[in-house]
Amino acid sequence: MRASLLPPGPRRRGPRPPATPGFTMAEVMVAVGVLTVAFLGMITVLMAGHSDISQSGRDTSAAVAAQSLVENMRNQPATDLQQLDGMTTENATYCPGTTNSRIQTLCTDWIGQVSQLPEGRGTVTVAQIPNPGTGIMLRRITITVNWTEASKGARAFTMVVGRSD
Repeated sequence: MRASLLPPGPRRRGPRPPATPGFTMAEVMVAVGVLTVAFLGMITVLMAGHSDISQSGRDTSAAVAAQSLVENMRNQPATDLQQLDGMTTENATYCPGTTNSRIQTLCTDWIGQVSQLPEGRGTVTVAQIPNPGTGIMLRRITITVNWTEASKGARAFTMVVGRSD
């Protein structure tokens, strides 16, 4: 007979049953909860990012509308610039110049650009400022574009440029 090295006690009979593969219900519920929180966080970030991108797009549209008007005003004779003083998007029928003239087309194009913004409106002022030393007339052109953001309320963009005669 052989001597046993095992301490005396109950002996196991037969092989141990194999462990069942898979996850318990508690593990599955915890995993689903963690994934749900992660997805909700991602959706929140995506929605905030979309809102910021949309707002930036409208900011850019306002700046482009003002810059476009400034560039077109550069090509106008100095005498025609004064006709643009007081131009507003509130009254599209009050575009200076004769029908289909360059100045009227400039006005209607600008009104079209500004009207693409939510509740978009804009004004233009042209002020003459003489230089007392040189006698050269400087025209200060102020273009203001206003619109409304759903999340932030009223927004405005103002561009001030100068042009000498």
